[in-house]
Amino acid sequence: IAAGANSTLGIEGDLDVDADGMGGFNDFDVDGGDGTGGSVSLFTADGNASISVTGTADLEADGEGSVDGSDCTACGGAGGDGIGGTVSVFNHSGTNNIIAFSTALDLSAEGYGGIGVTGAAGLGEGGDATVNARAGLTVRVGGDLTIELDRNPDIIAGVSANGLFKIGFAAETDDLLGNA
Repeated sequence: IAAGANSTLGIEGDLDVDADGMGGFNDFDVDGGDGTGGSVSLFTADGNASISVTGTADLEADGEGSVDGSDCTACGGAGGDGIGGTVSVFNHSGTNNIIAFSTALDLSAEGYGGIGVTGAAGLGEGGDATVNARAGLTVRVGGDLTIELDRNPDIIAGVSANGLFKIGFAAETDDLLGNA
C-alpha cells in the first residue's frame, strides 16, 4: 500500500491486510508442510504524500506450519515449520510525508510450528515488524501500537494423550534447566 508524490490515500474505516503462509496437512505418515508469511508494506514516497486510516489497521504476515487442526497424532509425520514474514510501515523518501492511524495499529509477523507427535514438532520463528519515520517525516498512531513476534506455544500441553504417555524435550543454549 503506497502513496507517491503529491498524493493522498485515505481509508475511511478499518484496514486488514494478510500475507499469511499456511503449511499443508501432516497426515498418513507424511510430514506437515511449512508455512512462511509473505510481506506487507505500507509506505509514502517522493514528498507531500499522505496515508490516513480512520479505523483499526491490522497488518499480518504470519507463518503457520501444518494447517491448524490437521495434525494427526496417530498418523506419523513431523509438524511443518512456521516462519513469520515481514510487516513494514515507513516513510520511504521525500519530505512532508505523513502516515496517520486514527486508532489502533497492530502488526503481526508470528511463526507457529506444527505439532508432530510421532515425528518432530515444527519450528516456530517470528519474522520482522517495523514502524519507521526518517528525519522530517511523520508516522502518527492515535491509539495502541501492538507488534507481535510470538514464539511457539507449548505444543505438548495441547496434545491429547489418548492413552499415550507424552514426553516433551526442550533445547536451550544457556541455562538449560531454568529455560526447559
